[in-house]
Amino acid sequence: MPGDIGGPAGEKDVFPIAALEAEPAVAAKRKTRLLRRALQFAFVAAAFAGLGWTLNKQWPVVQASLERLDAAIVAVVLALGLAVLTCSFASWLAVLSGLGPAVPALPAARIFFVGQLGKYLPGSVWPLIAQMELGRSVGLSRTRVVVASLLMIATSILVGTAVGLACLPFLDVPIGLRVFGPLLAVVALAALHPVVLNRAVGVGLRLVRRPALPTPLPGRAIAISAAASAFSWLLGGFGTWVLATRLGAHGLWVLPLSMAAYAFAVTIGLLVVPVPAGAGVREGVFVLFLSLALAAGPAMTVALVSRLVLAVADGLVAAAALVANGGLIGTGRSTRRRKGSRALAPEALSHVRPRESFARSKHGRCADAVTSVEANRASDY
Repeated sequence: MPGDIGGPAGEKDVFPIAALEAEPAVAAKRKTRLLRRALQFAFVAAAFAGLGWTLNKQWPVVQASLERLDAAIVAVVLALGLAVLTCSFASWLAVLSGLGPAVPALPAARIFFVGQLGKYLPGSVWPLIAQMELGRSVGLSRTRVVVASLLMIATSILVGTAVGLACLPFLDVPIGLRVFGPLLAVVALAALHPVVLNRAVGVGLRLVRRPALPTPLPGRAIAISAAASAFSWLLGGFGTWVLATRLGAHGLWVLPLSMAAYAFAVTIGLLVVPVPAGAGVREGVFVLFLSLALAAGPAMTVALVSRLVLAVADGLVAAAALVANGGLIGTGRSTRRRKGSRALAPEALSHVRPRESFARSKHGRCADAVTSVEANRASDY
């Protein structure tokens, strides 16, 4: 009979009907997916353009300073910058995996490193927006990606503050800072306790009217994130020390000074939200601390070269993440049907949820079925 596909007469296949009902939703999803991809391409182009503009703007100032540094020193600092970014990624990935099923490293790297280029655009929200959309393209909910990114930033600020405060006893600063610095560092680290952090996350989610975490963030994930963040701060401080000693700073105390300068400069830069990547603010804090061991000129050189090297490292890891994933959309699963296949496209099947109303005929086939076409609601985590 017309409309009957397979099986004896009277046994209607419900799937073609479901496919027809799902066609408008499939078309809408395809349009949304194409728009999302176009926006992703536009963001990456704008982000790399912003990075290029930043490098071009700083180059005339830094060029004269680089003449005082040999290529080997610059290569070492660049390698340390790449290691800093790798540790930051490990910190973020630990939190992201703690909020749900584990995410493969390659697609996660694309989300994190490409999204981070947003900090070179005006406004500090672009990295979060980019990471949300890139995460969505591989099946991660926006809520999960945003919570992971904000928790990573909070962890980084707390650990960075603790590193800077712990270095104060070794510096020529007022006695009060040397005494209370380590105590305040302990307080900053105590804020990372799972009970404190999960309660803070719960309050934040309620304020923005989002669902609570299905399960508390595990202490193991927090510990791994904090440890990776600590390594990133120490490596960044070591890179600052390499530059400072090459430009004339002497003494063992220059190492804790460099650690404190890097930790406080980058942390304060993160907190100054309206300024892209803390531009200007970070350099000022660098000079404030490094002037204890260097003249103003060399101290500014350290600050500018440090920013330039990290900007180059940002571009390198983002490009590497794109190449490793086969491009901006290389990790996306194909939803095309094979030629000649009569199976439903996955988009249609994702909207079909059969409700149990089946009775078996004597031939063992479905005699009756009631189907429902519903829009899938992605899980928040």
